[in-house]
Amino acid sequence: MLKHLNGAILLLVMEEKKTYKTFMELLLDKDPNAIAFKFLENDEIRKVTYGEFVRDIYRYSIRRGKKAVGIISNGSYKGIIALFAYVKARKRVAIISEANDRQTIIRQLREAKVDHVRGTFQFVIDYTPYLTTEEVKEGHELVFFTAATTGPAKPVVLTEASLLAAVSIAADLCPLNKKDSILFELLTSHCFGFVDGLLLGLYFGIPVILGRGYGYVQLDMEVFHPTVMPLPPYLAENLFGAKRFNKELRLIMIGADACSSIITNDIKDMGIRVVNGYGLTEFSSGFALSNGDDPFAMKVHEDVEVKIGEQNEILIRSNKIFMQGYFENEELTASKIDEEGFFHSGDRGFFDEAGYLHVLGRLDDFIELPSGRRVLSRDYEAALFHRLISVPFFVTKNKAGELVMIVELPSPELRIEKAVERMNNGLPEGERISYIRFMPLPLPRNQVGRIMTWAINPEKQENIQENI
Repeated sequence: MLKHLNGAILLLVMEEKKTYKTFMELLLDKDPNAIAFKFLENDEIRKVTYGEFVRDIYRYSIRRGKKAVGIISNGSYKGIIALFAYVKARKRVAIISEANDRQTIIRQLREAKVDHVRGTFQFVIDYTPYLTTEEVKEGHELVFFTAATTGPAKPVVLTEASLLAAVSIAADLCPLNKKDSILFELLTSHCFGFVDGLLLGLYFGIPVILGRGYGYVQLDMEVFHPTVMPLPPYLAENLFGAKRFNKELRLIMIGADACSSIITNDIKDMGIRVVNGYGLTEFSSGFALSNGDDPFAMKVHEDVEVKIGEQNEILIRSNKIFMQGYFENEELTASKIDEEGFFHSGDRGFFDEAGYLHVLGRLDDFIELPSGRRVLSRDYEAALFHRLISVPFFVTKNKAGELVMIVELPSPELRIEKAVERMNNGLPEGERISYIRFMPLPLPRNQVGRIMTWAINPEKQENIQENI
């Protein structure tokens, strides 16, 4: 395009935005000699080029007589090859998180009507007996399960086209450069991880570092020196305490839930840019991202229409990235979409004067007190964050409407009681925590580390500490 500036004519050369129809088209468009993946194998760093990745996909052996595959998401290179190979073969692919418990995995395999599985040898042995016995329909689609914080995960049907449109949106909102490398610690089973970690790196033709999981993030940073990391808040909070980010890291992308301003501000003070994203599995991942000084003020992409409905609910509409529906559940799909075609997200938010979207939390996350006032568990978490930085907990209410703090500790600790007392002193009587209850076992979490509050009964926890 031509632009006049101080009497001179400058020719601005704009790189044409790439659009892809299939994953293979995206991969074949990259330099075959460029590094696509880095990961540790037998304690040595292995590098795989884009050309080698394409070759491995073509060589992968597909079960031709089967129609729907369940692929275990364990972060391995072999698992990613299997995923891309089955998508290329136009099979239905259900991506199952290995972080799930056994019963959840069995339920999800059956819900997605999977007729064969791919993963580790032991995974295949363990779960083949639980495959569907129903007639399986042909379907070139990907099934992702929602995050499941306020209820059991729902199977969402997405397509190559919707996911590639979503990664194009991510590239617009958060462009990377050829010198970047992205550390991928999330599982491919979570849509945020798949799009804003794996696909985003492949879209820009840069190395995707396959980390070894949440417990190895600091070690992986020391070994691979990434410049970009997509993180869920749970992982960002864990890293916050150590403050041992590699010096090359320039960008942290936080998604899958809201992150504490305390954490984002501290990371920014370390010279690392922090951006928060908002999206839903039903919309093939994120479509809004912060891009200014306020990490919680998010710009909505032009391909997506967002408005605020009753109870400040965020309503969304977009043909390009919207799901095909919840798998074989037309009734549930229809119940989420109004007569204007807007999807009701279940999230609360607002637009500020500058037109930026702010997300306040899930409607289901609000706790309604006997007084009629509604409070958020995360408000209590923020108030106690500095005093209890290493203690996982959340706040809910019991049958009597009293606030209960569930703590992931095997037995009572005086510091917990003291921290809650200090906080309670600054709150109205009806908004104070009445009980602390301790869990000897880890709190149940989904695949990105969010506590599944729906799976915990506050009336049945052990080591009850009386009214404080």
